[in-house]
Amino acid sequence: MKRRISITLLFCLLITFLFVGCGESSGNNETDWRNEEIVDFVFDPNNFEDDYGNVTFFDDFNGNTLDPTKWDKCPEWERQAHLDNHGWWEDDCSWVENGNLVLEGKKDGNKLLSGAIRTKSKDFSKVFFEQAEGLFEFKFKAEYASGLWYAVWLMCPEEQENIGNGATDGAEIDMIEILPNDNRRTYYQSAVHWDGYGSQHGSNHKGKDISKDFYDDWHVAQFVWHKHGYQLYMDGELAYDMKGREFGGTSKVPTYLKITSEFGSWGGPLDKDFESAKFYVDYIKVYERTSPYPYDVEEEPETPEPDNEGSEEAPVKKTLTGFMTGDNIWSSGTNITESEGVYTATSGTGWDKDGSCSLPVQFAAGTLVGVTKVQATFDLTNFDVRAGSAQYPSYEFKLEWANKGAGIAEGTLDGNVVTWNLTETQLANLETAHQAMITIRGTGTLKMSDVVMF
Repeated sequence: MKRRISITLLFCLLITFLFVGCGESSGNNETDWRNEEIVDFVFDPNNFEDDYGNVTFFDDFNGNTLDPTKWDKCPEWERQAHLDNHGWWEDDCSWVENGNLVLEGKKDGNKLLSGAIRTKSKDFSKVFFEQAEGLFEFKFKAEYASGLWYAVWLMCPEEQENIGNGATDGAEIDMIEILPNDNRRTYYQSAVHWDGYGSQHGSNHKGKDISKDFYDDWHVAQFVWHKHGYQLYMDGELAYDMKGREFGGTSKVPTYLKITSEFGSWGGPLDKDFESAKFYVDYIKVYERTSPYPYDVEEEPETPEPDNEGSEEAPVKKTLTGFMTGDNIWSSGTNITESEGVYTATSGTGWDKDGSCSLPVQFAAGTLVGVTKVQATFDLTNFDVRAGSAQYPSYEFKLEWANKGAGIAEGTLDGNVVTWNLTETQLANLETAHQAMITIRGTGTLKMSDVVMF
């Protein structure tokens, strides 16, 4: 959260610029999800603890009942009514047994019933767990039954209904859906749904058809939701990679967990002699990423060589050096010292009548063409704020240029970093001014470091 501080001790620097023209690249401001960056994401399913070191959710389903602090059963809704052989979620079809979650799909007379749980209360009043991005790992076993499918998925129903921004502002994320087919092979897939479920609905999926008998064995699935897409690993092997751009843009919205089974012709024709089939989950564990994404680690930019022929150089960030130290004739009573790149101003007895002083920043006129932003880091621990006076009004953190009244820029303090964003008028003054001052009001000891111009 940003705040402003009204003070006026003038703290200044002597700087020398080595290159002409420095500025901040405008970049691509397009926010359409179709332009999301495509990255190559690398994940080791057997060695990930250094990158995903924080466990945010875990349940191994020990005991005899669902943990009411983590789960509730889904509402007993009619499901997939648009499909043939659809069914209803039923409370009695979900339970814990022998250290496993059990979801049963069964035939009850002419009705098809199945189990479903979620990390949100049945009455919608409480969310027990939700998360955006991370690693979702679960161990499961599925019994075969044509016409029935099982799913472990993520949901944010309100945000999923947002229209116009793809999946970025909310999505249904089906981490895995396990579907049988007629020759007792299994097909599983991952899918993303966005922009509601009406006429604007968008979706995409990736799947894998397994030729061997997948049922009745335990499997470990790892679903990775990273900054620019998703990946599914099955039993330690990459099943498929899902680039965010191909799936409505990568969602940024926290979602809650659902583990479900349900009926419908999408899962194949219902076996005429079907009675019951079960889906087992041994555990589910969710991790938060604790290290930067590899594609977010920026390499140090190379400093361009001076262009002696006057051609334009690529804009670079410039750190100011060579600040003035010692007593300053412009500001009696203030002394500047430097140690390991930290500059300290200590107020003395020679304060002006409003408790301020002036320390100039000297640089050659015309050398700052293209600067659009200035930042400085301050330590105010031992500095006492002073109010302004009628003659010398209280300023925010201020950056001004000598004899350039319209050149004053008000800064904002965020944490301990002050930022000045410069207007066109201020830029015009900056290009011709021969000195600049940072104005802060108060007494005591003020420390400054990392003064940077962009």
